Amino acid sequence: SGEITKLENSGIFDVIGDFQAVGVGNYNGTIGNLTNRGVMNIESLSGNVWGIDNYSGEITKLENSGIFDVIGDSQAVGIGNYGEITENLINNGTMKIETNSGNLYGINTSEGNISGSLINNGIIETLNNDPNEMNGVGFSWILNNYKGTINDIINTGIVKGKGKFVLALQNDIGQIDTLENKGIFSVDAYYGGHGISNMEEGVIKNLINSGIIDVKSEESAAYGISSSYYSPGDTKDPINKLINRGIIKSVGDEDSFGIVNKEKDVNSYEELTNEGIVYSSSITVDWQGGDIATNNGLLIGDSSIFINNSNSINNGMMFSYDKGSQNYKIYGVKESSGNDNIVNATLLGEENKGNSSNWIATGSESIALNGENKENMIFNGITDTLKVSGENTLTDSKVNGYTSAIIFDDNGGKLTLNNSIINGGLDEVSATIYGRTGTDKADVR
Repeated sequence: SGEITKLENSGIFDVIGDFQAVGVGNYNGTIGNLTNRGVMNIESLSGNVWGIDNYSGEITKLENSGIFDVIGDSQAVGIGNYGEITENLINNGTMKIETNSGNLYGINTSEGNISGSLINNGIIETLNNDPNEMNGVGFSWILNNYKGTINDIINTGIVKGKGKFVLALQNDIGQIDTLENKGIFSVDAYYGGHGISNMEEGVIKNLINSGIIDVKSEESAAYGISSSYYSPGDTKDPINKLINRGIIKSVGDEDSFGIVNKEKDVNSYEELTNEGIVYSSSITVDWQGGDIATNNGLLIGDSSIFINNSNSINNGMMFSYDKGSQNYKIYGVKESSGNDNIVNATLLGEENKGNSSNWIATGSESIALNGENKENMIFNGITDTLKVSGENTLTDSKVNGYTSAIIFDDNGGKLTLNNSIINGGLDEVSATIYGRTGTDKADVR
């Protein structure tokens, strides 16, 4: 119940406990600024462990710019916030949380609040060392908000987890005003994986992905972004607006989805817009409770269902890849007009055009960019979407491709990217930007 104005570690915390271990515990107390610039090695041999445990206290600002190495048996938590953080919780360092068979939390807000932002500019990693062990619980939440209120969550770093059941970010009966991913969410699960999961009566007002959400599940379903088990009849908007400008990729069994809203009877999802790439080993987008779903980019799947939404609009491209024939099965490409800011590449080697049951192509023709300055554009293609020659500038634009998104002409070229997003390399073989000569240059600003 005491008060600390400033608590800073620039050295080493080395704590080993039998039943329980805690690096910093704040129980009914007040801490102004809590900063770790050093190393925190916290280990519990047979019980629970916390790097920082804000159980029921108040912290003004919590920041990690150092190293967390947290190892537990039945439960391991990097940072637990069950009280109040009145400003920001920021990770600029490295946090590694691991266990043999118990539950894992990178940052856990459970019935607590963060009045400012939860910001990750560093690395947060959870690791279940034995994901095949059925006797262990083995759930891993890298970022978890349960019954809490968080103003903003912003990720520009890496959030990754490996284990039995892995959720990169879960919002369960909590409220998040804005959730924005500019970095990487990476999930490698054995029995089930989620990139972003909004559950029960959880509310996310604005969800924007301009980075990468990559989810793999070996023996079960994989979900890029999912919203499920929402209470029918409630007037809240579970996900008010969802915009994808980056890459969402889910690889799992036949029940996998790139984006899914499981609650058919809730009609309070307002807007889903894809300006990047959504890839799924099964169904790409299932937005049954939403008002409208618009595809301005690429939807790539292994199913004839690419947008399950009665008000869907396709301005981009929808296709799947047949490894056997090495052809692309096309389900829809909107023809581009001269004044559109969305340009879809012309298909190559087309057969049975317009018939989605057997329409195929061998790839797409590159869109030429030769000495031009373009703004607010979306370029969509399958193979080598944009070919650059001369000096060019793209501002506030997106380039999407299944193989390379940008290639340079044989004679070389220069491309300046201002606040633009380049998505490509989904085939896991091609470079997102491919240069042909030693003089090719891409400047990112």
